[in-house]
Amino acid sequence: MKSLSVSDKEYICDLQAPCFQILPLDELELIRASKTQVLFKKGDNLTKQGTFASYVLFIFEGLAIQYIESDTLKSFNLRIIKPGEFIGMFS
Repeated sequence: MKSLSVSDKEYICDLQAPCFQILPLDELELIRASKTQVLFKKGDNLTKQGTFASYVLFIFEGLAIQYIESDTLKSFNLRIIKPGEFIGMFS
């Protein structure tokens, strides 16, 4: 996991996803001012089962697997998370 700064070539300076385009300018500016862009590597855990998410992740590029672990530590895949989806939000 790497936090990116404006000078990094992977940094995405604008919020181009359709879900952000419908926001009023003041809300969009609030998101721009408070967001942190993080680059994850293949195999990195984005969240941990059983913990409260104090942040929301937006998948811009790549795929993530949502899974649960049983008491015997066996993993069960629930779904594949694609670009344009959020993680860490309750429905």
